[in-house]
Amino acid sequence: MSSVLVSTYPGVSLHGKSVELLSNGIRSNRTCSIQISNHLNVPLTGPSFYNFLGVPYFNPQPAIQPKTREACSFAKKRDAPLGVKGVMTYQVGDSPLRFAVMFSVPYNQLAERNHFGVAFLDDSSVNCGLVGSSLFSRMYNDETFYGRPDRKMCPANGSIRLWIDNGDYGICGTMNERGKAIIKLDIVPM
Repeated sequence: MSSVLVSTYPGVSLHGKSVELLSNGIRSNRTCSIQISNHLNVPLTGPSFYNFLGVPYFNPQPAIQPKTREACSFAKKRDAPLGVKGVMTYQVGDSPLRFAVMFSVPYNQLAERNHFGVAFLDDSSVNCGLVGSSLFSRMYNDETFYGRPDRKMCPANGSIRLWIDNGDYGICGTMNERGKAIIKLDIVPM
């Protein structure tokens, strides 16, 4: 990992506000806001997402430019006693590489904890149908999916930082334990 992270600048979704303000402005008690800081010299493009539970509240930006940070949010369905769970991916520059973030914010936080997973995916993973619901299912249910250094799952605890790398890029992330959860990811060159 780079020894010093260069500051990123707020992108379109965060202009004039923080991800915390964005999250607190959502009228739901179960949400997941995701802030991605792009420390690379290439954009992150082509976002895709799948919600197992909940709906997009603020959609992912079409691109996260170099040295910027963007945010999106997902919320539980209105009047439903359910949480918010899903997966989102972005392509790294012009490469065939994508990264995925799986998130889970359960409705009953006494029975289950918030948790998230992060993984790098190459063309072979995507071409094998590892997208959408199948990707969420593998990242949520299959512990063997995380048996590589470029994939990891972690329970929410704002002070514990998850770290993965694939040799070219690294991702560092945290998630808090609140019902209005916030995931913060930094993608960096190695």
